[in-house]
Amino acid sequence: MFKDKVLIFDVDNTLYQAGDLVDRMEDVIIKKFFAIKLSVNENEAWQIIQDIRSRYHYDVDALEGEYPFSKYEFMETACRVDMSFLKPNYELNSFLHMLPQTKIIFTDNTVNHAKDVFNAIGVDENVFDDIFDAHAMKYTFKRKKEAFNMMLDRFKLKATSCIMFEDSITNLKMASNFGMTTVLISPDAAKIDENFNFKFKDINTALAQMFFAKS
Repeated sequence: MFKDKVLIFDVDNTLYQAGDLVDRMEDVIIKKFFAIKLSVNENEAWQIIQDIRSRYHYDVDALEGEYPFSKYEFMETACRVDMSFLKPNYELNSFLHMLPQTKIIFTDNTVNHAKDVFNAIGVDENVFDDIFDAHAMKYTFKRKKEAFNMMLDRFKLKATSCIMFEDSITNLKMASNFGMTTVLISPDAAKIDENFNFKFKDINTALAQMFFAKS
């Protein structure tokens, strides 16, 4: 049914699930980053970050303008969370290896973070054909159509040929606007009242039922 599709995967809370834990771990790193760069204590740094978040969608939106930090350095620092708390998911690795379709990672995080996740959950990096990350999308992020346009252009894809696996409702709505087949991955999928093509509690269940279920 989906043999001619290209499979587009988000990373965080899609290939694994950890709620807001990774966001909270990133906050610790970001606070230290600002404290060092601005020569302030961490309480003062956190106040600055909170002010930025009251005015911008993402912290990075204030950089290289209001704050003279490299967006590249910031993302590479903030996204290097220790992901070793995750448990291996060998079933997922097996599923991905068995799928003949082109498989692409599309993440608001970085390539290095994606690789950290792969290592933690026991998924082989080479099972994916490529990774399109925050740097590649020029820090536009998936909430905006420009990020999707850049990704589709990079890989010369038609949106209607893509299936997107994602935990973010906002990002999936954008994917739907482009005509992609949308797959919501969430422990609360059954309770979420959004008109996506598929909804599953986790990525293993999604792949098992969409590609390996016996007819």
